[in-house]
Amino acid sequence: MTSTSENYNAFFNLVFGQSPDHAPFAYQRRVALDAEMPALINAPTGAGKTAAILGAWLWRRLKNPQSVGRRLVYCLPMRTLVEQTAKVAREAIEKLGEEYPPSVHVLMSGDVARDWDVNPERECIIVGTQDMLLSRALNRGYAMNPLRWAIQFGLLNNDCLWVFDEVQLMGNALATSTQLAAFRSRFKTFGRCDSLWMSATLDEEWLKTFDFKAKLEKRRKFAGTMRRTASSLCLMDCHMSKLIWAMAKRRLQCTKRIV
Repeated sequence: MTSTSENYNAFFNLVFGQSPDHAPFAYQRRVALDAEMPALINAPTGAGKTAAILGAWLWRRLKNPQSVGRRLVYCLPMRTLVEQTAKVAREAIEKLGEEYPPSVHVLMSGDVARDWDVNPERECIIVGTQDMLLSRALNRGYAMNPLRWAIQFGLLNNDCLWVFDEVQLMGNALATSTQLAAFRSRFKTFGRCDSLWMSATLDEEWLKTFDFKAKLEKRRKFAGTMRRTASSLCLMDCHMSKLIWAMAKRRLQCTKRIV
């Protein structure tokens, strides 16, 4: 009988076009297979954080849709990161080959999707810059008709998974993201509406805003293979070394094209 872990390995390799010999990293599997999504991911650059999130969200929506919101909101501090992430998401969904695949929408200056809120019952991935996404979550959406503010405010604060990547570059938007998470927890939402912060240089202290600091003490810090401390899960140096070595080995053994 095939284990859930082996099933996810095959799924991950399919959607991201990896060789069957290259299983996802342990932390990538845990994001998808643990009972709860993590709140924090601290993994080195190049460790596949984007693939970890996209793979986990797609897997959970297929196998356990109650465990994650139907909209994946991927919030980034720079336009170039938005374009890269949207491209990876579209390619992964195309390889998945579902009859009714999730749609991918981009929200950034000069490229604002106008129709992502037309079918709120459909699964979708929204990739955008922090100004576009957080302004809508605050009911003050940039580059949109004020008469539609309330619609997107409602959709972005219910039945979503918010992912904040490269949080070290977010500036004041980071505090806004944690306050919004605290308000959703306090006032409740329709469906799950979790938030997840990622960086290669993540410090929990950055997230301790007035309303969120108490919640943070109860949340899990997640990064690769970990050991448990009093209030969080922390990456051990030896496991970080193993992850970096695995990344280096893959790059040394990969096929290289000469253009």
